[in-house]
Amino acid sequence: MHMFFECGRLQEMWQKLKNLFGILGYKNVVFDLKTFVIGYKIPQGYEFINYILCIVFFGIYKFWAGMYEDQGENNVNPYLLVKREIILRNEIATMCGTHLIKGTNIVNDFRKLVELLE
Repeated sequence: MHMFFECGRLQEMWQKLKNLFGILGYKNVVFDLKTFVIGYKIPQGYEFINYILCIVFFGIYKFWAGMYEDQGENNVNPYLLVKREIILRNEIATMCGTHLIKGTNIVNDFRKLVELLE
């Protein structure tokens, strides 16, 4: 729990992501264990936000793996790490030009998200 939600090193990142999700229209996202395990909402139409949450949690895992490797000397900003992961997925989606999630236009969704991250 501490690694994903309680650590002070992540609080600024969570606040920025909460603001970002609010701009995208997801004002009720709670970053907690339930969201981590189950996702934001299960019904159709929320696939993209859950995909982004997976990228966010993967980015946090990479942040902590780097901290472990560097024995706590890692000066990487977790928000910038997550941002890079999202931009990378945007580039992949753009190159493929396909719908990575059935029934969504992930290329346009990613484009909007990346513009907000800049």
